[in-house]
Amino acid sequence: AIEKAMRRFDAEGLTGEFVVGNADNLPWPDEWFDCVIDVACLQHNDEAAARVIVAEIYRVLKPGGRHFSLTTRPGCWGDGTGIRVDSSSYRDLREGPFAGMGVVRFSSAEQLRALYADFADFELEHSIRSLDGERHLVANWIVSCRK
Repeated sequence: AIEKAMRRFDAEGLTGEFVVGNADNLPWPDEWFDCVIDVACLQHNDEAAARVIVAEIYRVLKPGGRHFSLTTRPGCWGDGTGIRVDSSSYRDLREGPFAGMGVVRFSSAEQLRALYADFADFELEHSIRSLDGERHLVANWIVSCRK
């Protein structure tokens, strides 16, 4: 993904900094970012790891900074088809778009509210789309909040 982004920036004459690292130990000082956007990264972490990552997101956000996240919800194709890791996470899903992608967390609304308890202006919406000729549903939460 980083190489693809670098090529696109180069093709469009843009400049930017690209960093590879671990989401549970972000290499930036406290209160560095105005916004942190997660598109399906948090969903590939179990509950304990997600708590650490969300704390890191909070740490690097400036006061008033925004956070947006797209993450799987219960009922998404593949939910419950793997080996249970904790109350909402499975690994080695046997089916669905996340099969073969390691751990996937299917958080409930209540679990997400607890995960983001330190944040303000917490909003939760969802989206559902079909796959495979409308035979399966991919269900996601859309999280929006502010430090």
